[in-house]
Amino acid sequence: MKLSIKLFVIIFPLIVLPMLLLGGIAFKTSQDQAEENIQERVLGLMTQMERLVQWYIQTAQADVELFSQNPLLQKYMLIEDEALRYQLYHPRILEILGGYQSSKSQYYEIRVLLPDGYEDTRHVNRTIRNVTEEEGDTPYFRDVIRQSDPVATAIYKNPDNQEFAVLISKRMELQDIAQGAGSPVEFKGYFVITVSLDILEQQAQTHRWGERGAFFFINHVGEIIAHPDAKQVGKSLPSPLFQQLQTLSPEDSIEYNYFGSSGYFFQRQLMPDLCLVAYLPMDELFGASRRIAATVAVITIITIMATIGLIFLAVHYVLLRPIGQLSSATHAIRKGELEVDLHVESKDEIGLLSQDFNLAIEALKRAERLRDDAETARLESELNLQKMNMAQMFFEKETQLLKQAKEAAESANLAKSQFLANMSHEIRTPLNAIIGYVQILLKQEEQPSVSQEKAEALINIHLSGLHLKEVVNNILDLAKIESGHMEVLEEDFALTDWVQQVYDITKQQAQPKHLDYTFTIDPALPIGIRADQTKLNQILINLLGNAIKFTPAYRSVILQVNRLKDRLVFIVCDQGVGIPAAKKQQIFEPFEQVDGSITREFGGTGLGLTITKRLLALLSGTIQVEDTPGGGTTITVALPLVEAALPTEEKLSTSDGTEFDPQSRILLVEDNLINRRMAQALLEGFGLSVDIAVNGQEGVAKILESHPHLVLMDMHMPVMGGLEATTQIRQHHQLHDIPIIALSADAFAERKKEAFQAGFSDYLTKPLDVDQLLNVLNKYLPKQPPRSQIPLTSIQ
Repeated sequence: MKLSIKLFVIIFPLIVLPMLLLGGIAFKTSQDQAEENIQERVLGLMTQMERLVQWYIQTAQADVELFSQNPLLQKYMLIEDEALRYQLYHPRILEILGGYQSSKSQYYEIRVLLPDGYEDTRHVNRTIRNVTEEEGDTPYFRDVIRQSDPVATAIYKNPDNQEFAVLISKRMELQDIAQGAGSPVEFKGYFVITVSLDILEQQAQTHRWGERGAFFFINHVGEIIAHPDAKQVGKSLPSPLFQQLQTLSPEDSIEYNYFGSSGYFFQRQLMPDLCLVAYLPMDELFGASRRIAATVAVITIITIMATIGLIFLAVHYVLLRPIGQLSSATHAIRKGELEVDLHVESKDEIGLLSQDFNLAIEALKRAERLRDDAETARLESELNLQKMNMAQMFFEKETQLLKQAKEAAESANLAKSQFLANMSHEIRTPLNAIIGYVQILLKQEEQPSVSQEKAEALINIHLSGLHLKEVVNNILDLAKIESGHMEVLEEDFALTDWVQQVYDITKQQAQPKHLDYTFTIDPALPIGIRADQTKLNQILINLLGNAIKFTPAYRSVILQVNRLKDRLVFIVCDQGVGIPAAKKQQIFEPFEQVDGSITREFGGTGLGLTITKRLLALLSGTIQVEDTPGGGTTITVALPLVEAALPTEEKLSTSDGTEFDPQSRILLVEDNLINRRMAQALLEGFGLSVDIAVNGQEGVAKILESHPHLVLMDMHMPVMGGLEATTQIRQHHQLHDIPIIALSADAFAERKKEAFQAGFSDYLTKPLDVDQLLNVLNKYLPKQPPRSQIPLTSIQ
């Protein structure tokens, strides 16, 4: 008899008997545990369904609370005059209610009720709008008026679609802020949402148990309102079963013969008039436990067989296999085969025997290895040489690809910069005429005889032009930052004066909204600082502009300028619409806002905070956005603080009362007819004599002929551009002292650098600003003592 058969006969009884005993114990334990697990699973499913239904109702309550806080809805309900209320806000209110229904399909009907129950506004099922009725005597209205907070009414069958639903209502007790903070709170009616209970049917259909088990819902009188079997809906539970369920605790069950067989019933009270019931047929319950027990029995048998097999494999690998290997190796050596090696790593007798066998043939194999090593070394040398050649070829190819990628990226960046420069020129050129003419007209419209409507129209055109200018600047600034062309230019300036200037600029935006707009400066801050004042202007004006824009009228915006060790800290607090936590990172992305309604209501491109964050990165600063308690947003900006001495030179006055020497002659070189007439009107309004040239070639000729006191030169013109014309002018020694001011719609720093290298004295970007033009004229032209006022000439 073979050694393997003998070992099997000895080991089999020692393994089978203990495993059978353990399997029997496991069989009984698993059957008991299965029944407990089934009950726990049922209770867990009921808990899950209970939480889902409660969350469903609580979500609707929260939505009622949120929707009723809509400022437009509150304004609508505060207007006593029905005709005026409908005229001003009713279409927009219907759009808002329709939007709420579109976002939540379970909201079948949204209504606004007056205190007496009259439906002032109604939106039904996202299709029927404003079908109002008198609801004062209906049962649901009597249920609504008993509610003080957004809570659910009793479940009822909706007469419109014969489906079960609940009503969520909110009393609208409002205060008219426009009448002052002390105005009384008045009861204006109710905001009511009809919430469909389709979720009950969904849950009943989703959570089934076997073939006949079910989860279903009943109301406070035992009527089934949702069941997997639609035929059961509307039926009532037997009175004895319903009475027992009412006294049953959530963790217990009762046995009752219903639905054709005996089974267990569980219940959960979800609402005063809504109860969740679970029914488990007894045969399916025990059938499941029996199946689990049978599974345990099968697992026990499989375990016995697997254990025997593993033991046999272990004996085979530990004993039988090494012996067989030793026998085979001995037979191979007798045939003259030396490539035999016994890999037996055990330390027992078989392992020692295998080691002695390996030592015996090692001497014979050593000579063969020495001969093979020499051949292997030669082959490896050739292989290494081939690898080096392939690596050199790969390196050269990768270098060429990287060079091509770099050239392509530089070409794309150049094309992008050229496109942005062209876009800047094409937009700023007509915008220059719009804003310039409006500034001239605004000066003329200061006469008392001009109508208020015309003056307001001009102001609106001016503001729209400035807004478009801001949009173009934001896009160009973002492009310059992304392309790495934005430079940091630091200068010394007075901190308090600068903050006051920024405050004065932004205060004009806050005044129409009657905001409480203030600022404070930490006394510990130095008088003078060194920083990039232009970029700080853009950062702070962006933040303050957003705070003022999103803060409702008669509220407050506060700017705090503090010192925190070696950091300069700006804190902007507003009482605006706030920013949800999920959107706080999104607002720093280009062209992103909290939602689409922000753009429609407040305007803007969504670039302000993007540019602000990237400018702060250039200045080694940080920005943090937090919610303000009670509503609104707090934005904190921190920058390195570098103290500096105050600047000594005085800024040029921007007053338009300056009168220049009437002998001063200005040469305006501009190809665009509209811009030329606008600039001529501005200059003649300052009492200056203006000559005209329509291109650079004509401008050079007139300068050589008349030697003007100052030249305003457009950069982009046909025949000869401003750069070439200025280069030719500066080649004449007698013309070196004539100031030449560049006029360009291109605001890129590279263009400014090219202009100064060509010989320009100063650089003005289109659209022209009157104050900036006056600063340049004050800087380069002789002046007479100012009179009271210099009238602007009319537009020809």
